[in-house]
Amino acid sequence: MFILRNQILIHSNLLSCTVAIKNNNICAALANIRKKVIDLDLKICDWIIATTKAGNTEFDDNSPEMEFLIPIDRQIESFENFIFKPQFKLINAVKIRHEGEINSVKQSEILLKEYIKKHNLEPITGHYYSYIQALEDSPESSIIDIYVGINMNQL
Repeated sequence: MFILRNQILIHSNLLSCTVAIKNNNICAALANIRKKVIDLDLKICDWIIATTKAGNTEFDDNSPEMEFLIPIDRQIESFENFIFKPQFKLINAVKIRHEGEINSVKQSEILLKEYIKKHNLEPITGHYYSYIQALEDSPESSIIDIYVGINMNQL
């Protein structure tokens, strides 16, 4: 498994929505989000990104709160549970690609954490997941790029 440094993740025109993931069913949440966005006559232009929100105060402990960032084809006004964000930028990140069962993504996170520690890097963000392939009917064939932002300062 390769870990890449100095990675950049940039998207424009995003919808942000926060969802409580029941039973860690990311694939079902992604399918639901895709359907809602398509029903709104919007085109998804790139991979959906997600991150776990800190301090789940609204949801119970069994349903982690995640923010999903959906790149769309145009600027729109925020509405309902969707907030429009003009740009997302993650610069100087390390990245690992997870391929396989979506529920085993934790193993790739551990490898990335060990790499960061071994190379004396300072993480400045949590994990950002770019869902290349995560289908509800085949969670065993998922492809997810996992990014962590790294401090560029070396003192």
